[in-house]
Amino acid sequence: MSNELPNEHAAPQPADDSPESLLHAAEGMVRSGRHREAAPIYADCIRTYPDCAAGYIGRGRCVAAMDKHADAIEDFEAALAIEPDYAAALYHRAISRLALGRSGSGSNHEAMDDLNRAIELKPDYAETYSARSGERVRTGANHEAIEDANEAIRLAPDLAEAYYQRSLAYSKLGRDDLAAADRSTA
Repeated sequence: MSNELPNEHAAPQPADDSPESLLHAAEGMVRSGRHREAAPIYADCIRTYPDCAAGYIGRGRCVAAMDKHADAIEDFEAALAIEPDYAAALYHRAISRLALGRSGSGSNHEAMDDLNRAIELKPDYAETYSARSGERVRTGANHEAIEDANEAIRLAPDLAEAYYQRSLAYSKLGRDDLAAADRSTA
């Protein structure tokens, strides 16, 4: 018997080779910020179960966290080829497209299309409204940005990003009092 203590940072091992087990193990790593370790588990899931859309989304999220957004988009598109109405794939592809757009190599129009479609498919996902709010602030559609931020806050009152986006929109509209209140909440 070993006297060594268990390594708290050791990668959780899948219980078996089922897609559920692989996804569960990888998600545990993602939740703790260990994207580089999770990506190969998602890749194993994809290799073993090529029709597992969640595997592509998971690997895409990991790759996006490593700022490889073009590669991430390929994974999100693979997931959408399997499940065309997968709101999470649309949301994550939009986030990567927005990141590429900020660097000058992506399409923010396509990202907005993805966010709009994701909201149609899953209208209760606060993060999508918050992301769309941020893009609307960036393009000067501040009233619409506030509406999206309000919806995100209604769905998830503790979503700091929504308060932040709304504060930016208020600030651009000259409502510094409301902007300051939202910044303090965020």
